[in-house]
Amino acid sequence: MASSSIALESITDLLEAFESADVRYVHWKSNINVREALAGDDDLDILVHPDDSAVVENLISARGLHRVATPKDKWQPNMYHYYGLDQGAGKLVHLHLHYGLTLGFDFHKNYTLPIVNWYLDRPATVQGIRVPAPEKELIVFVIRTLIKHARAVGWSEFPLAQVRRARRMSNPFGATPLKRAEQVELKHLAGLADEDQLASEIGSLGIGLSHEAFQLYVSNLQAHPEALLGDAAELKRTLRPYGENSEIVSISKAAGRLTTHRARSVATRLGLPTRRNRTLESGGRIFAFIGGDGAGKSTNVAALTKTLASAIDCTTLHVGRPQRTLAATGMKAASVALQKIGRPDASDTALYLGVAHSRRASFKRAERLRARGSVVILDRLPHANISVMDVPRVNPRSGRFGAWASRLERRWYEPIRGVDMLVVLRLDPSIALTRRAEDDAATLLLRSGEVWNGDWSGAGVHVFNTGESGVEDIRKSVLSAAWNCATRTPIRTELVGLSGAGKSSAQTYDSRGAVRSPASSLPYRSYPTAIFVSAIQVIARHGIPLTRHDIRVFQAMAQLRWFVKFASRRATMPSESWQSYVLDQGPIFHLALGIREDRIAPGSDLYRDAVSAIRSWCTGPVIYLDAPNSVLARRVRNRDQDTRSSRLDDQALASFFDEYRRILNSLVGELGEVAAVDSDRPPREVAADVRHLLEA
Repeated sequence: MASSSIALESITDLLEAFESADVRYVHWKSNINVREALAGDDDLDILVHPDDSAVVENLISARGLHRVATPKDKWQPNMYHYYGLDQGAGKLVHLHLHYGLTLGFDFHKNYTLPIVNWYLDRPATVQGIRVPAPEKELIVFVIRTLIKHARAVGWSEFPLAQVRRARRMSNPFGATPLKRAEQVELKHLAGLADEDQLASEIGSLGIGLSHEAFQLYVSNLQAHPEALLGDAAELKRTLRPYGENSEIVSISKAAGRLTTHRARSVATRLGLPTRRNRTLESGGRIFAFIGGDGAGKSTNVAALTKTLASAIDCTTLHVGRPQRTLAATGMKAASVALQKIGRPDASDTALYLGVAHSRRASFKRAERLRARGSVVILDRLPHANISVMDVPRVNPRSGRFGAWASRLERRWYEPIRGVDMLVVLRLDPSIALTRRAEDDAATLLLRSGEVWNGDWSGAGVHVFNTGESGVEDIRKSVLSAAWNCATRTPIRTELVGLSGAGKSSAQTYDSRGAVRSPASSLPYRSYPTAIFVSAIQVIARHGIPLTRHDIRVFQAMAQLRWFVKFASRRATMPSESWQSYVLDQGPIFHLALGIREDRIAPGSDLYRDAVSAIRSWCTGPVIYLDAPNSVLARRVRNRDQDTRSSRLDDQALASFFDEYRRILNSLVGELGEVAAVDSDRPPREVAADVRHLLEA
């Protein structure tokens, strides 16, 4: 296929893959704007033959395009939204994929026409992409436009806008007139269509549409909008065999969905919690920016927000200057009053507490949005490397009140951690002085110097020197890092191994507390009822535990039974979709313990269900740490805590290791991908290997 010079590289690659795989497709509408679509400035509306869907989805996945879910997915069948990053252009490419021609009003597309084969037959190639013949595109344009606009005016508008629109119209009860862009497209397609070929295509369409009726529809769309309601009624009678519902049911469904849409719009404007509209299947994320003065932090926050918001729900919150909470407003008033009565220290304390409370509330809001699937971008974040901005300020030595207030302030700052990616924009303080000449030099050097000289190593931290790279290069790099983080499948795996294998020391995700580490245990406490039911099942089968060891086994069996249910329902738990897990003593450990204690028989129903649940839940390899028995024994005996294994003599401990190793070796052979790590090495080397496996 001849590629187009205007097309983005990622789009050209996808279209060439379609050609190589003999995918039957066309860019089915708005081809007047096909150049903009190929350049990534408009969405690609691709109609694919439904029999080619599996091939297309494999090609899309291989090229890093990710599905974005919307509320309309439930009532707009055969339509899917995919987004991918074009690295060279620094743009998000929107692929609007269709497996059928389902037409109608946005809030209820009622008609699915059986004309896909006809529409895909004998396409032309324009700018390197397949498009339908202009006659076919004109026919479908007229059908979908007439159905779409044959509704009472301004359905998608708020009531006041509807009233204003009705006052401007000669017939307020008529159909919605065509927009300017639609009028231009209609004229463009009518000019390209050959009349004889148009008549032939209408004749072969096979849905009962006559050439004469079609000509009348085109004429009325162009010049007689007052006739559109009658034309639409006639067309709907023709298309009745292909409608999902009657007209009354269709209107009712559309009205209900439109009301819900308006309610959510109002709630969003008021800052109330609502279900998000466009979310990635990988879940929500929180990105935070830290940067010195003049490093371009605000510019990059705005640029990233603008790009991501074009594809998914994205919110920006300023943690450095947060929206003031009601409590903080009271503290501000108290600060002013204390200042007036000559208590400056107490005044500052009240002010600092108000800021801390507002920052904590802002971050808590970010966490709630993330749990609902949104991407949140934070401007500034408290960090251990920073001591002059966004940190506790109350003087603990200013009396008993100051000491109490300092503890409270630090308690409010403590939860402000756990973002998914930290972007650090560094700028040489000497360059910052030239960029911000109007600022106080001493303050600027101190603030910029902390960012410039800080140790920003750690997982999830991306550091950019804005003095060495251009603005556009930084923008593209930040977007690439953010998109990769947002679309990365959360890590879900378990570190398995014998006592002393080094599982705890291998948990190495650390960036001084700023970036969220994978959870080391499952959220058992979030589901007390399910855990209780699992515990009752264990008691009914094995009796009430009496000894300390029996209680530990009982707890493991209850948690294992809960996990089997949790894993099977994971797709319905969006609040967990973004969470990564690298488990220590998770379901694999519980299963091995159950086998050793004769609570679970290999091959039993619970055994098979647990193995199946583990395989489906894990998104990466199970990491199996092991070392010679002598090394394991030395580590166990050097531990501070008194454990059951540490009380065994050398021979019994070796037998204990061998038995557990045999059980684990048998188990991991059934769990799919397993990565073995030799832990008879320094902990730093083992941790580096584990981290490499988790990030691969």
